[in-house]
Amino acid sequence: MNKTRKTDLQRFTRRISMTGLVLVASLAGCVPIPFAQRYYQPNKADVTVERGHRSGCAFNENSDWGLQRVGGVEFKSRLYTRDLEGASPRAILSLSVSERNANGRLSKVSLSASRIRLEEGGRVLRGRLDDTRTFDIGTSLVVAFPSPSGVEDNVRIVFSPNTVRLDGKPITLKPIRFSLDESPVIYMFPCIPS
Repeated sequence: MNKTRKTDLQRFTRRISMTGLVLVASLAGCVPIPFAQRYYQPNKADVTVERGHRSGCAFNENSDWGLQRVGGVEFKSRLYTRDLEGASPRAILSLSVSERNANGRLSKVSLSASRIRLEEGGRVLRGRLDDTRTFDIGTSLVVAFPSPSGVEDNVRIVFSPNTVRLDGKPITLKPIRFSLDESPVIYMFPCIPS
């Protein structure tokens, strides 16, 4: 069985099982609400896929965060597509860095976003830093790619050498492959994503 047919069969099977689940929950007096969602699932061969749910509201929702550990540093990455009305889709990479230095302070994170490449459909797109925030537990960085991007079923994020630095020291991150997942997600009313 070729890969495309197998993927189509898996998607069809998920949709049928979700339809059955909605029917059973409806008959039990619950109010299930299916939402079509489009996100990228990280490849388990490249990163550790976090367990649990993205929003905490749906019972059939997978995590879309991939985790890489480099020494005592945790790097979480998530790739999704932002579709704004009237604009072409744009791929967004969220990175979360958690590490404390010897003094117990958060390490200073610097990122060269243009050294992060999104490879999809034979194209190579360079990122640009969109947002940086520091919290008690780490640093959150958002990298946006030119529009249109995030339109292929399979994409890869590549971190060039010296892309990420902690307290001035370069950290090497492995490339991450992502596959598009458009499975419907079932939320139980009143817990609905924003």
